[in-house]
Amino acid sequence: MKRSQNLKFVASMSLGICCLSFCTLGLGASQKSGDFVEPSSIAIGLFNQGYRHCQAAHRQRSRDIEGAQRKFQLYLDYLAQAKVEDARVVSTSVDNIDRNIAYCNQVAVDLTRATANPYLEKSYLSCNTARRFVSDLDVLNAEKYFDAHIQLKAKALHMSPDLLSRTLGQTWTQEGERLCKRVKLNIQRLGNRLARINLEIPVVEKYLSGAVEQCSAGRKGVLERASPDSLQLILRQVKSDNGKAKAYSAVWQYAHAKGKNDASALLLKSLANSSWCEHKLGQEIVDLIDFNRQELLNKQLRAEQEALAKIQAGEADEDLWVAPGIGREEALIQDYEMFDLELELGNLWEERPQLGRLEETFGSMAVEVLSDYASPESQDSAFSVGVSRKVSMVVTSQDEAVGQGEVSSEASGISQTTESEVTLEWLPENSNVMAQSSRVLGR
Repeated sequence: MKRSQNLKFVASMSLGICCLSFCTLGLGASQKSGDFVEPSSIAIGLFNQGYRHCQAAHRQRSRDIEGAQRKFQLYLDYLAQAKVEDARVVSTSVDNIDRNIAYCNQVAVDLTRATANPYLEKSYLSCNTARRFVSDLDVLNAEKYFDAHIQLKAKALHMSPDLLSRTLGQTWTQEGERLCKRVKLNIQRLGNRLARINLEIPVVEKYLSGAVEQCSAGRKGVLERASPDSLQLILRQVKSDNGKAKAYSAVWQYAHAKGKNDASALLLKSLANSSWCEHKLGQEIVDLIDFNRQELLNKQLRAEQEALAKIQAGEADEDLWVAPGIGREEALIQDYEMFDLELELGNLWEERPQLGRLEETFGSMAVEVLSDYASPESQDSAFSVGVSRKVSMVVTSQDEAVGQGEVSSEASGISQTTESEVTLEWLPENSNVMAQSSRVLGR
């Protein structure tokens, strides 16, 4: 309603100004021809009453544009009545009527400009709203509000064609014009960017679906106890596909900005599922490797127990190697530790620190046998040179009683004159400690 009243006011002022200009020109021509007659006092009085309303409209324009419009409308009404009474009133110089009419014409222009200003301000506000939608990657609403800016600005310029030229020196007009230029450019860029994103989204979806498919196959392989190496290859492929999908940063920025959108929410859900599956597959592969190691450990322990049972039952020779199934795979078992000890003894009897190391590893009984054999009382001095010993030992981490078993009695019958290889074997009663040593003696 208020907008229609403003438009009617502008139209009436424009019509009044045109009529005043036409009448002024026509009567001015007749005045020049010598036919001028002073208008009636009634017409002059009506005009002067209207002129007072014109002055009030000018004073009120800056603080109350609607009140100023009403005042100026009263001026136009009195002017029309004065013209009906005597048309010559619009061109007479009596009481400076001609100057007053020119003054009121300028007041009409100023009022029209003041009426158009709000439309221009609203157009700039629409630009600012469009800018916010550009930041939210919402190109549709950004274009909608920018179109509203164009329409409001066109209406303002239609009401007051010189509006921009009159207000361009003001700060708010300059800032508004710069803002709208930037928004227009950013909307174009956003449109191009979204076009590229729409082309990239299917590629991202392809990588994610491939990762989920590979991951599902890998988890199925874990249940079937497939080779860990093949499962690791699948896991690397899953990580590669997920990494390639995440590399499209523009797609994910758009998806997070439009998270409530159905398509964006579905894309984010696909990424979450793929990442979760990758994490679970990695955990399950680690669990499978640990399970395989534990199973191998249990197998070796069962073999030890069976061998011990046979020895105790007399079904096997005491020289039988206790755990024949333990091979190189034992080094891969997490619960086992492998010790390789190299001892170079120039003089086995005199190198007591070396015997101390040996005692710490194999126990006092093993050192006692070696000490008795290598002592000066049991052999000549030439024997104390050139003794070497290599010890390999496998122990479980659960058994701390290393080397506390009994030494085989066969170790005491070593010849002092010839080279021989001696094997020492001892086992505790709980049978979780195994050791094997070899020694080469020479004169």
